[in-house]
Amino acid sequence: MLKRLGVDKIDLSIVEGSGLLDLSDHLFREAGDSVKIISLHDIPHSPVPTAIGHKQELLYAVMQGRRTIIWNGRIHYYEGYRVTHQAFPAYLSAYMGCSVFITTNAAGFINQKMAIGDLALITDHISMINKSYDGVVTFDEQLFNSHGLLSTSQIYDKQMVDLTREAFVESGVKLTEGPYCYFALPNYESPAEIQIMHGLGAATVGASTLPEQIACFMTGTVSYTH
Repeated sequence: MLKRLGVDKIDLSIVEGSGLLDLSDHLFREAGDSVKIISLHDIPHSPVPTAIGHKQELLYAVMQGRRTIIWNGRIHYYEGYRVTHQAFPAYLSAYMGCSVFITTNAAGFINQKMAIGDLALITDHISMINKSYDGVVTFDEQLFNSHGLLSTSQIYDKQMVDLTREAFVESGVKLTEGPYCYFALPNYESPAEIQIMHGLGAATVGASTLPEQIACFMTGTVSYTH
């Protein structure tokens, strides 16, 4: 679909998570009328979000010289999709030549030092379901064969993590960091489950992001998550 608009490659891909669905209004403000809006219904094989507040569109514009797409909404496992469908934005971005993938979400906090509205950087993850890799690592047999058994120790790019820390120090904005706990939903966690996640060292918990991160690692795309 982007190629029909004369775009054969992108440099940056951003997923707007819950609570950040107006991020594109700020990032693309200078682009004005040049912003292209593409319905996800028009993208072959693209899953379509059904969760409240998540739009069903993809936005494209050139931002500070970088060809950028923003996913205005995302899908979740609890909507009836497979986990591999959650990774679709990362795979399509890689197909379009994307070198940096930024994914955001609205997560619950397990770290008791955090407060509502705080920003957190994901530096590792804990999967509370056995489907976090379902279909993601086998989505492309050639990729799977080249990697063999998947090690997740290098999913979170150290350079991007360090750059993020430096940016927050310079801006004076509080940043919490730590492992993200991937939970299936649609129900929120029970008190006992929260205690378990706290004991495991989780900082935040949510129902997205991890499949996208795995897909980025599989395709060699540098990713950053908060």
